[in-house]
Amino acid sequence: MQQPLWRDWIQRLHQPAFQAQEQAWEGAVDYHSSLSEATEQVGAYEGAVVAEPYLVALEQHLGDIPGLRWRVDGVVQRVDLVSGRYANEGEVYRRASELLVSSRAIALDGLVREITWAMVDRG
Repeated sequence: MQQPLWRDWIQRLHQPAFQAQEQAWEGAVDYHSSLSEATEQVGAYEGAVVAEPYLVALEQHLGDIPGLRWRVDGVVQRVDLVSGRYANEGEVYRRASELLVSSRAIALDGLVREITWAMVDRG
């Protein structure tokens, strides 16, 4: 299932599923972009819905930074990683970028696997 040719073929056959996933991840991309925008606004993030796997990855891998909370009572928070509020903001941003790429890739792999197994089951 990790073969590029297989993935490309599956994407062509099931284009609507991949487009839906792409749209679902647009909010995570927008959220990531907002991390590098200075703001005085704190509190709830008011952008598009952020993909849950990305938020989970941020919380798991970058959840121990003093003062930084990705969610409060389940509400995604506006985080600014360029104004000196947190230690090592550049490194945190770099890691958040890596987590966006990796969590999105995992979700894509999951979709390919799901479609592949559905095709096998119909066999």
